[in-house]
Amino acid sequence: MSPAVREDDRAQAEKHSDNTTDRAQSAMGSGDVLPLPTTRVTGAPRPPQFQSQVLALASARRRRIADLPSQPTDIGSRTLPPAPLESLPRPIRQYVEEAAEAYSSSPELILPMVLGVLAGSLGARREIVLKPQWREPSVLWLAVVAQPGERKSPVMSEVKAPLRAWNRRARAEFKRAMVGWKARRLQARQSKEAFEEERPTLPRISVDDTTIEALAPLLRDNTGGLVLLTDELTSFIGGMNQYKGGQGSDRSRYLSLWSSTDMTIDRVSLGGEPIVVEHPCVSVMGGIQPDMLGTFRRPDGRNDGMVDRWLMVVPPRRVSVFETDSMDPRTLAEYADIVNGLLGLQQQVAEDGFTKEPVPLGLTPDGRKAFASAHDAHMARLASNSVPPGMEGGWSKLPGYAGRLALTLHMVRYIINDAKSETVDAVSVEMGWQLVRWFAEHMSVARGMVSQTDEDRAVNAMVAWLQRHDGTATMHQIVTNGAAGIKDNSDCLAVMGALQARGLVAETIERPATGGRTVRRYQLLADMSGTADAADHAA
Repeated sequence: MSPAVREDDRAQAEKHSDNTTDRAQSAMGSGDVLPLPTTRVTGAPRPPQFQSQVLALASARRRRIADLPSQPTDIGSRTLPPAPLESLPRPIRQYVEEAAEAYSSSPELILPMVLGVLAGSLGARREIVLKPQWREPSVLWLAVVAQPGERKSPVMSEVKAPLRAWNRRARAEFKRAMVGWKARRLQARQSKEAFEEERPTLPRISVDDTTIEALAPLLRDNTGGLVLLTDELTSFIGGMNQYKGGQGSDRSRYLSLWSSTDMTIDRVSLGGEPIVVEHPCVSVMGGIQPDMLGTFRRPDGRNDGMVDRWLMVVPPRRVSVFETDSMDPRTLAEYADIVNGLLGLQQQVAEDGFTKEPVPLGLTPDGRKAFASAHDAHMARLASNSVPPGMEGGWSKLPGYAGRLALTLHMVRYIINDAKSETVDAVSVEMGWQLVRWFAEHMSVARGMVSQTDEDRAVNAMVAWLQRHDGTATMHQIVTNGAAGIKDNSDCLAVMGALQARGLVAETIERPATGGRTVRRYQLLADMSGTADAADHAA
């Protein structure tokens, strides 16, 4: 049992979440998710004094989070910006802050997971129309770049709790639907009547790991879209084409899936009948270790655009401390209500009278003006060649991501009665662009890691270790502490030789006045702010 949430707290939150959907009617066999009331939800009832305490509690919580001991990530001396919590709707900001405190984690690790769940829950129910020829779906692909032991798994388990509750209700409804279907089929057989009723299908909202062939029928049967949540993205990325000797088309199909491009799968194993999915929406969220970021590249080293499609975050390494505080069950319930509210939004029926498609949402006049201003400033930087090297492709996709984030957060605001209509306003647009600017800073570092060699990673790890030890150390100290994975003197000479070749350290030979063995000492050169970053992005 996680220390973050007591059993009674979780039971209370999940009971409240279940109560919000008691009025739902079964949609088995129709391809719908479980329908929910389309009215807005406002979360669990709160005592009158609660709202007056929110700001004070939030301020105190931010101070406690800031006081948690942390270690810099091994990215040289660069300081990455904190999560822009002020750009989030109040219930989401509160959830991220409480989860960070309860799990002794960082908001930077938790926020991408929450955004992935929210975007995936909205899925193909809505899309944003930035201009007549430019529409963006509610699809986010997010990667948290962190070492093992950063508590990604327990945090992700907490964040996707509302999806697990939804799946439980879906399975229960499916079992009841199957009982009724089998009874009607048996009755038809006994009376020798034709029985043409389709077999019920089990609604899904989340998947852990899947192939493109398995994903296609799931998307066909769940037109609202899916969320793929995985602890390790390495298996998801590396698994593309793994059953075809690396010669399949899975990777290219996933590239198209990011854009919500219509999908057609022709497979002999499926009886020869193609599976056609219109407006497929799959949001992906997972963690990946820095050493495995090279998985995003093709095996031949070329960039096919896969890495450009990911929003990456490099959270600070938080030193774990024992936390006795639980997350407020009201906060958990309000978060669950928002997720359920997004899942309960209905799609519209296309002109053919059969196909379901997203409801298009435009921008308010102020929203359009805000988006145009931010977009032009963003693209002007790209044109001025001031974008970090190798980031051009990813940078060009960030305006689309700003629209996707604005869409997701606006619908959250609409559900909690913070937006007057579903038309996306300037407040939501600014939220989306603030998040995009934050992601861009983290992506510039993560993208440097993608192209790093083993030597680059060893150099960066050693620079970070030396910086934490006053910038100087002897060979004996380096080997004894296993700095940067160094195991013996020969490893040390190789790594420190690479640092010397890059002009990052100076070596001195100290000869004791009383005789004895000489001592090799290494000293970081002055003003490492530029050189360390350069090492980070070395190809």
